[in-house]
Amino acid sequence: MAAGLNRLTNENKQHVQTSIPASFEPRETLALGETEPLEIELTGLLAGASFIIETLNKSQGNAMAVWESLDCPEDPTREQTRLLRQSSMETIKQSAVADASGRLSLHLQIEPWSVISVRGL
Repeated sequence: MAAGLNRLTNENKQHVQTSIPASFEPRETLALGETEPLEIELTGLLAGASFIIETLNKSQGNAMAVWESLDCPEDPTREQTRLLRQSSMETIKQSAVADASGRLSLHLQIEPWSVISVRGL
């Protein structure tokens, strides 16, 4: 097993390797996992309430990957800093609206090591 990886058993009794993406072997760690369905249901909302769903994944909004592509500068230049800030904002953004009963149902696919944020507008 690679350094920085642990094993755990999920509810289905499958062995799952876990780690922090920025650990000892980030590329190896980021290669772990599979895309999974994600169902989110929020109730008790105002009818017609608007939301933004924002997803950060390995290729979108990942400033660390861009930093690595710049050879990991310890003191980034102003242009590199601008590029890093810009890349961190390039997440996937989707909008959604609560139905007439005040329910928001989301049916998403989440890639390994992704982060999803649901925010009211």
